[in-house]
Amino acid sequence: MPSKKVESFEGKLQKLEEVVAWFESDDVTLEQSMAKFEDGMKLAQELEKELTEVENRIQVIKQKFEQA
Repeated sequence: MPSKKVESFEGKLQKLEEVVAWFESDDVTLEQSMAKFEDGMKLAQELEKELTEVENRIQVIKQKFEQA
């Protein structure tokens, strides 16, 4: 079974920035826009989830040190 490639936060952020840059270009078509928009939304959701997880881990660590 092939292993699933896990992309880094930075890699996902770079891809999202590329999608945004594409929308700012003059080469935007309606058909491509829908696919790019969906890709961008998926990336944004994944990044938001990762940021929330990191924030939660930081809160747990802070609580441990405050209790010590």
